[in-house]
Amino acid sequence: MKRFGARLDGFTFGLWGLAFKPGTDDMREAPALVVLHSLIEAGAKVQAYDPAAMGVAKQMLPAAWFVDGSLKLSDHQYDALSGVDAMILVTDWKQFHHSDFNA
Repeated sequence: MKRFGARLDGFTFGLWGLAFKPGTDDMREAPALVVLHSLIEAGAKVQAYDPAAMGVAKQMLPAAWFVDGSLKLSDHQYDALSGVDAMILVTDWKQFHHSDFNA
């Protein structure tokens, strides 16, 4: 928010990592929850991906975010980056270590 301002209307962010830590689908007290809430409350749209927590995210996150388009869960990590203004890495999964951003 320092970079883009307090209001994020018109911005889309790609977010990698929803789980509390790599290797789990546990989202209880995950830092991604704070990030998601902050971005969406400020008016941003978010495209998120996690290797394990997608099913949990669909159940745990507010349905209104999906309905109004504030949040989209992407099927692949690079799909979450399509057309975004910035990327946010929250959970450090090993598969993210050697990412090819030109793919």
